[in-house]
Amino acid sequence: MPSSADRTRIQQFINLWYRRILAKPGMDQLRDTTVTFATVASQKKYGLPQALVKIRDIYDLTNQRRVLPKTLDYIRNVDPGLTAISSFVENWVPLNGWGAELVELTSTGVGPWVVSSSAADTTQKAYLETTRLGGVSGGTAVSGGTALNGLTRVQVGTLTDHVEIVKFYVDAVGAGAISVYDAAVNGNLLSTIQIGRTSARYYMIQLYPTPGAAVTLSVDCQRAIQDMVQPTEEPLLPEDFHEALVHLGTYEEWLNRDDSRSGAPDPRNPDRGTGEYGRGMQIVSDLKHYVLTSPDEIPVQRGPRGTSQRVSRLGGWFPSGT
Repeated sequence: MPSSADRTRIQQFINLWYRRILAKPGMDQLRDTTVTFATVASQKKYGLPQALVKIRDIYDLTNQRRVLPKTLDYIRNVDPGLTAISSFVENWVPLNGWGAELVELTSTGVGPWVVSSSAADTTQKAYLETTRLGGVSGGTAVSGGTALNGLTRVQVGTLTDHVEIVKFYVDAVGAGAISVYDAAVNGNLLSTIQIGRTSARYYMIQLYPTPGAAVTLSVDCQRAIQDMVQPTEEPLLPEDFHEALVHLGTYEEWLNRDDSRSGAPDPRNPDRGTGEYGRGMQIVSDLKHYVLTSPDEIPVQRGPRGTSQRVSRLGGWFPSGT
């Protein structure tokens, strides 16, 4: 039986190829899903759930409206002051990069407080990098980190003029979800690090016009790729093609051991090769065909699907049936 170190290493190799396969063009549709989020009256910017990495479409089911994508340049041209407020959101704009804010902080700044949803989180330290009022970089609010105190909120430093959370992370995974609030009691939830993660990461968008009322929007999107951790966990691949991860994980292990059974990619075609690599990539190739090709798109010798007329096998210069 493999040692614990061997099992951990092989699991890492399997997850490496799991991510590579799901990130391939076309294969990424295996991660498609739909999530929802609620708007807040007068709030312009939103951090969408951390399970989301790419937006395909946003729509309002209640009002039967599609929210159309626009650029930030468009909004700056039509409404630089963002004065438009409406019960119907018409546009969404992807903001540059990823952010650590679930909601937009007040323009006058806040004093942040951190807390966990588990009483067991008392040894972790939380780090908050911010921008302060006036555009001053707040750096790390407390350079040595702020020690958590379980279910009790702890103030991060003494400043109360933080207007943007740039990064929010901890030095060790928590037993619970670790969050930032703008008050010692109640207040607004500003950011959350989910269980199993060490940093907050949100897909940031801006809605236009600014919502004048709360409404639930639906988002067609792609899930983030999560590593498989438990022995009973299954990948987001069709069951018939799970074997690809076995061969490609084995390929990495043999390669690590400098064993010739690993095989090698074909220099002229990296999607083909020999040994364990070749076997795994052949299954990946079959998976691509399975996912990307509809049965109605497969060329057949009998002409259009559902007809009995045969097409010429010799080209357009010869009559049908030859």
